[in-house]
Amino acid sequence: MIGWRRFACVLGLAATVTGCIHVPDVPGWATVPFTLQLPSGERLTGSVTTRLTRREFYATDGRTTCSGLFHPSGADMPATVRVNCSNGQHGTGSAVGTSSLGGSGTLRMEGGSTTFRYGHAIQGG
Repeated sequence: MIGWRRFACVLGLAATVTGCIHVPDVPGWATVPFTLQLPSGERLTGSVTTRLTRREFYATDGRTTCSGLFHPSGADMPATVRVNCSNGQHGTGSAVGTSSLGGSGTLRMEGGSTTFRYGHAIQGG
């Protein structure tokens, strides 16, 4: 019985301590909402999925579909983003704040500059 009591005590202490410690975003498996505003004005919605250190996104408005990927750089460095769309447009750009739970970025496409947001960055403004 003493073994179980110690185990319960350690488990309770661990639960209490981890509740007080900030655990940084660790890349893993997550899917969050994604929005992409094309240079022509269309607003596409979809999701971005995190798979370890890779972010893959997909968005559509029912007519045009765009998808792409990026690999977060860490240390607040921008990540390079590539996008391809079903209407023939494609582009590259950069993303910042690229945690599993949210970020944003800009893309240079044939029709001009465009922006995207995902996760908590959508709710943030």
